[in-house]
Amino acid sequence: INLSILKNNYFMVGTIFICILYSCLNGCTALLPLFIQGIAYNSAIFSASVLLPGGLLIIVFNIIGPLLTNRIGIKKVLIMGCIISIIGFAAMMFYTQDSSFEFMTITQSIRYIGVGLALMPATTWSLTMVSDKVEDGTAVNNTLRQISAAIGSSMVVVIVAILAGGSIDHNSASVVAFNQTSLILLILHIVMLILTILFIDDKDKIENSN
Repeated sequence: INLSILKNNYFMVGTIFICILYSCLNGCTALLPLFIQGIAYNSAIFSASVLLPGGLLIIVFNIIGPLLTNRIGIKKVLIMGCIISIIGFAAMMFYTQDSSFEFMTITQSIRYIGVGLALMPATTWSLTMVSDKVEDGTAVNNTLRQISAAIGSSMVVVIVAILAGGSIDHNSASVVAFNQTSLILLILHIVMLILTILFIDDKDKIENSN
């Protein structure tokens, strides 16, 4: 793996964006069933049903995201994706043991829409910025993305456990720990939003400004 490609600042920013995105995505994949089944004491079928609509929506918006990028530009699409995801995470901060199926399904669907909008455009943009070394870019991007995803799925569980006092159970402390972890994920998406506003733009605009 040729890590020297990260010397390209735009590729590095795009890769950081993607790593945070995948880390939070995989983290939530572990976090939500943990909350729904382990803290709220709902069934596995309930948990799967909450996440299913979002899983379908992310497929749809993986297609819509690149189409929108061609029409309105990468910056606007990623800003939209980040803001929509932030709304989803903000709603998760208010989950309780008695949260309804409808509330959780709708808010998770919102979060998945944001992820779907950002996922493909961010990856494509990053590789476009190193179009002369796309093989190296793909290798680095895929490797760091997988590492981030693995870290994310384990770290959120560790964070919830620490904030809950070492034990995740059907109690108020675990609910508060889940809400606080959701806030951490929200802050990471704010970081992504700031990166987008400051550094990410259509390639032709970047080249013209330079």
